[in-house]
Amino acid sequence: SSGINAEWPLRPGDDVNSFRVLMSGLFESKIYKEQSSLWLEYISMELRFGEVSEARKIYQKAVQCSTDSPQLIIQQFLNFENVHGTLETYDNAALKCRRQQKKINEKSAKEAEKLALQNKKHSDNKGKNKQTSKDGPGKSKTEPKDKNDKHAPSKKKKVPTATLR
Repeated sequence: SSGINAEWPLRPGDDVNSFRVLMSGLFESKIYKEQSSLWLEYISMELRFGEVSEARKIYQKAVQCSTDSPQLIIQQFLNFENVHGTLETYDNAALKCRRQQKKINEKSAKEAEKLALQNKKHSDNKGKNKQTSKDGPGKSKTEPKDKNDKHAPSKKKKVPTATLR
């Protein structure tokens, strides 16, 4: 939650510019810039003022900036264009949304790949720790702890093998 009252104290007839200045200031902060609910409230206020073209501009920014619920922004933007736009503005919105969805999918795939690598490294390290933990830190089962240790595994010698003709 943004911590900002969802019912803005502005009504038609109030100064919409002061509201825009406030919102612009909030969106300079990464914390607020990524919040879908705040973008949607901003758009809602513009629509209450009858500012359809401003709402469209905000949707275009929100599609690119919102990270907490980008699917919601995409869905709402397309719904907005379906109600308030033309075929051209809807097509433009759909194109922007597809591009953004592709970026979201690529980012998700990279994050999943990174997580898989981290998990693999973690499991590989666990396996190594199990193998060496019996002999103590830094020792492996195949290396003798001490040359004079009669219980340490000996190095295997190569035995020549005869070949049959």
